[in-house]
Amino acid sequence: LGWLHWLKDEPAAAEPLLAQAMSRGREDNAIEALAESAYWCARVRLLLGRGEALAEFESVLRTLGGSPRATAWFVDLLGRAGRVDRAEQVWKSVRGNRRVAGCIEGPLLEARMLLRRGELTPAERVLSEAAPTSGVVWVERLLLLAWIAASQKQSDKARELLRQASEGPYPAAALRTWTARVEQRLRGEPDSEEDAERAPAALRDFLKGQQARREGRAEEASAAYRAALECATVQPFARYGLACLGQEDVAGLLASQPGLFLAVRCRARLAVERFRRREATAAECLDALQQAAVSEHFRRFAAALQQRQPDAATVRELAANLCTDAAGRNAFRAALELAVRRLPASEARAVLLEWSNRADLTDDLRELVGQQQLRLLLTDDQPAAPARDNPLLVLRPGGAAVRLWQAAQRLDPQCAEAEPWREEVRQLRAQSRWKGLAEALLLQEAAQRGDVSAVLALLEEVDAWRGLRTPPRFVMRALASIVTAQPQHPGWRRGLSRWLPLWDPATLGTEGANLATLAGLTTPRGDTAEPPPGVPAVPWLLHQAARALGREDAIEALAFIRRALALDGGRDARAPERGRPARHLEWASVPEARLVREALPEIERRARAQSLAAIALPDGESGRTSAAVLVDAVAALTEWPDGAAVLDTLTNGERAAARACLDALCERPDLPPRLAHHLALLMQRAARLREDQEDAANAEPDWRRAWACWLRFFATADDEARRIVLDFLLEQHRHRLNDLLARSAVDAARRHWNLVRELPARAGTVAESLGRDLAERVERFREELATEYLLTTREAMRYGSIPEGWRADYEKGLSYLRRLLSLDRDNPRLLAALVEICNDWFLDLYHLSDPPGLRAQVERFTPFALQLARRIDERPGDLSARAALADFWKFRGFLAADRQQKVGLYREALRFNPSNSNVRDLLAELEPPPPRTKENDADGRQPV
Repeated sequence: LGWLHWLKDEPAAAEPLLAQAMSRGREDNAIEALAESAYWCARVRLLLGRGEALAEFESVLRTLGGSPRATAWFVDLLGRAGRVDRAEQVWKSVRGNRRVAGCIEGPLLEARMLLRRGELTPAERVLSEAAPTSGVVWVERLLLLAWIAASQKQSDKARELLRQASEGPYPAAALRTWTARVEQRLRGEPDSEEDAERAPAALRDFLKGQQARREGRAEEASAAYRAALECATVQPFARYGLACLGQEDVAGLLASQPGLFLAVRCRARLAVERFRRREATAAECLDALQQAAVSEHFRRFAAALQQRQPDAATVRELAANLCTDAAGRNAFRAALELAVRRLPASEARAVLLEWSNRADLTDDLRELVGQQQLRLLLTDDQPAAPARDNPLLVLRPGGAAVRLWQAAQRLDPQCAEAEPWREEVRQLRAQSRWKGLAEALLLQEAAQRGDVSAVLALLEEVDAWRGLRTPPRFVMRALASIVTAQPQHPGWRRGLSRWLPLWDPATLGTEGANLATLAGLTTPRGDTAEPPPGVPAVPWLLHQAARALGREDAIEALAFIRRALALDGGRDARAPERGRPARHLEWASVPEARLVREALPEIERRARAQSLAAIALPDGESGRTSAAVLVDAVAALTEWPDGAAVLDTLTNGERAAARACLDALCERPDLPPRLAHHLALLMQRAARLREDQEDAANAEPDWRRAWACWLRFFATADDEARRIVLDFLLEQHRHRLNDLLARSAVDAARRHWNLVRELPARAGTVAESLGRDLAERVERFREELATEYLLTTREAMRYGSIPEGWRADYEKGLSYLRRLLSLDRDNPRLLAALVEICNDWFLDLYHLSDPPGLRAQVERFTPFALQLARRIDERPGDLSARAALADFWKFRGFLAADRQQKVGLYREALRFNPSNSNVRDLLAELEPPPPRTKENDADGRQPV
């Protein structure tokens, strides 16, 4: 009677009748009737919004002695109550039980979990293979199939399935709701506010947030999403909604493992954001978007920008839509980028000129077009003559880009209004964005006039040129022309020596090299360079020393200064040997002689610091960057008697001997903390540089020396400093280990692992308290590394090459996990994770009816399970590891050929996890029932 009231959409009338049926079931000890009436009573109470419905059914479930169908009903009720996460967790733990999975409701529960993860095809296969004998389950199976068909835009199939479902026993109101939702999904319509109000309480706030976000009401959407965060069921989806509003970290959401449906979307958003900042290529963005199967809008642009040689027609077609919405503006920006990067300059100019006439461009887009036109004009080797009525002038009246363009058009050194023109261009230098181009126009005009003084004055204004990544070619040509015309002018060396070093010589190309040669700036190293003819030697050498210091090359600067100091009495100290007269100024005639002598000790310290950095670094690496921070290290070596040997060998140029002294110094137990700190940083940098050169074998000794110095430093450091530096150093090792293992560089990773594991013992020889502290930190390092690497492994499994019928790429995940296990063989967490992954794989092979494959994999990974079993026996507890071992032994027993062997393996599984009902059922099928006694059968029935 209660069920019939449910069928007539009368839950209030059904509830007391079903409650009465539950009471009768208890009185008569009718277990099946009690379970069924309790299920329907809880289902009706959920419709009535009774919060205690699920707890009441769970209390009944405990009295049913592990009824398989009641367990399936409990999972079903968890889903209907909105507790989907727990439903999935419980179902995962019981789906391996054949009696539970074989229930009528089993395929529906499996399909719901698959649909929640967005796996439509496996869910459809499970439902298609099911043949339920219950009318309600038959209807719900058809409704889920209709939903899948609607998701795949198969309208005819979805409507036919709905028609079939309407012929079964199901409440009419529920069928109408299903029909409306399926039709709404087929039309692609969003939910309305009325739909959100009628939704279950667990989904109501989330649906309101979705509706508000679609309509552009960001504040309302944010408030609704934050209210939905209270519900565990929709919390990941609410966080994703907040991420879409820019109020949640997408990377943080992805790290929380929100499931495949949201994970691919999070990855797509991250890829689009990185692509927007041009930190990712178009190919990377396109790959992420294709995996997400969403964002056709961005996928189209990524595919377009991936073209290497587009033609002008393709570019015009991409920008054909009006720029009245975000899609049109994005398309125009993508087309603009293609035009300026991929088209020939002549075609790009024509396309940009055409676009500058478009009336639908916003001010920002119009200015962007103008900037690109200006860039093409200034960088073209043979620019076309600009027309004074160029449409670029309408991009922003009075804007700096327009004024700069107009000034370039009016560039005429012979014009009577040249001075007002120069003043107008000088004013444009007030805007940092255009300062460099304005300076370039002024230099071009001065060079055309042949005004060397004006050109030199512009070169002296180095700050104005820093905004340019490289000087325009017309500037380089203008400079080359005027330097060639007046090569003897004394100002070129000073002006160009400050101007040319602003850029990398490689970016200046042959033009920069020719310009330096014309100016007389190209010289060999300081110890062989000669001043040009007619130039006084001492100022020349001091100038070269200053340039070397500007390059942070103290060794070369010191060589120039010593040459200058060697000049005496107007004669080069080397001149008599060469048999030629001196033509240099006397040293005493230089006004700054006293200042140079006062600076000499500091320059010598910097030169020794540079030499110290060079002997510790790998071959081919420059020590200039390290030299500045090692000046104090040189002072510390000077103050320590045993450190003087290193400086002496440096002074004598004996690099190998100096390195041997330095290595021996790092191992000294009486190393001063100040010097130990400097040497630790130096050796650590050398080790990292060697690793970057893929020279891990030679990097290991440097790491060990670095840690020897760190331990000396920590022995006297305060606790806070020790904590900060140790955490940083161990974090660097952890990230390096994870990176090396991900690249399968296991040998290099093992060197890091052994180094870290040995630290407590090495620290104990320095200070006992330091050894205890490091032992705790290294153990925490081990756990954090396992956590970080397990996340990497799960990601590799989830997004690997997953065969049909599998839920993950198990082979890839297990290969990742075995790499870390090769280092940390007895880590119970890693072994338990490996066994859990194996169990999931075994279950998929079982469902695919692949006994040979299942047997091969069980035999393959049994040694790991045995190793975990030994570890568990040594330390009681760790329920998750015991549960994983129980499932593993269950599969071993399932594959065993001998009955006694099966029984033994099943009993061992129950020893690991006595609550594994699936193993208990399998064992009961093999063993005879125990004899009936008064002790175990007081009422004459077999115990459950």
